[in-house]
Amino acid sequence: MKPDLAYIALGSNLGDPLQQLRTAGEKLPRLGQVVARSSLYRSPAQGGPPGQPDYLNAVV
Repeated sequence: MKPDLAYIALGSNLGDPLQQLRTAGEKLPRLGQVVARSSLYRSPAQGGPPGQPDYLNAVV
């Protein structure tokens, strides 16, 4: 029997995005075993008001 897997996308562009992703990464193991994490990626904000800062993204 294969274990259940979930892919969780994380992203933030307000406040301190790096700290927010770090905090999320620290808390996710409370929900189950984390077997892999992607690198961090920066991407431009899409839609919404102009002038938004870039997003910092990752997948766990």
